[in-house]
Amino acid sequence: MDSEVEKLKSAIYRYKHLLKGGTIDLEKTLQLEEIEQELMKMLRDKLASEKVLDKDLISIIDTMFRDSLLAELVSTASQKLDTPVDNIEQAYKDFLTGNIENNEAKVVFVVIQAIARLKAEHEETRHGIVDMITATCPVCGAITRTMTQESTGYYMVCPFCGYKWRVSKSVLTCPFCGNKDPLSLGVFTGKKDRRLGLAWCQSCDITWRIILDERIVKTVPRLFLPVISFGAEIYRGSIEPYREKPSNFSNDT
Repeated sequence: MDSEVEKLKSAIYRYKHLLKGGTIDLEKTLQLEEIEQELMKMLRDKLASEKVLDKDLISIIDTMFRDSLLAELVSTASQKLDTPVDNIEQAYKDFLTGNIENNEAKVVFVVIQAIARLKAEHEETRHGIVDMITATCPVCGAITRTMTQESTGYYMVCPFCGYKWRVSKSVLTCPFCGNKDPLSLGVFTGKKDRRLGLAWCQSCDITWRIILDERIVKTVPRLFLPVISFGAEIYRGSIEPYREKPSNFSNDT
């Protein structure tokens, strides 16, 4: 557990400059990672069978509700965060509706994320990396705009559970509409620093962020990759001239 927290700490120190002015609350980020790692360890120890993880995420959570395991996890997280949770069901409903300004819902968010991360690990162990052209995580249903370019293809990374899947083995492919035409796909990046890029598909007019440096992918904990990718937002202004006057372009934009 400590080693995972240390890996995250090292990655933040090494790559936080890529956020170009964005800030990270180091103490809070490490605290949350430590709590989630502890919750995941509790789950591994307490699950009667790994077959529970064969179910979809909502069914897993429902099972944990009935077995009071969810209440135990929420209790542990609330103590660590010094935030009492008086009504788990309401806090869970608030989480599902996106109302995480509620402090109790924030505690549930941490717990559900830990469960989702364990489910993602289980799916990857069972099936390996799957091929799927989508921006919707097949494990937790979150939409991701984070892609990685690696020697074995283009991958999407979920910002909630950390699940990873491949959208293409060779050519840049839009994860939203499946477009593969290089004349209508562009990656905007720096002239000198080409570690991050902002991709744009003219076909569906959707953008997403790409980590172009595989060294980042190999050294940064996967759940932190979407945070690092936000550094590519500095290239958003470069897209507007093409939107105003559409034209073909190469991927070396």
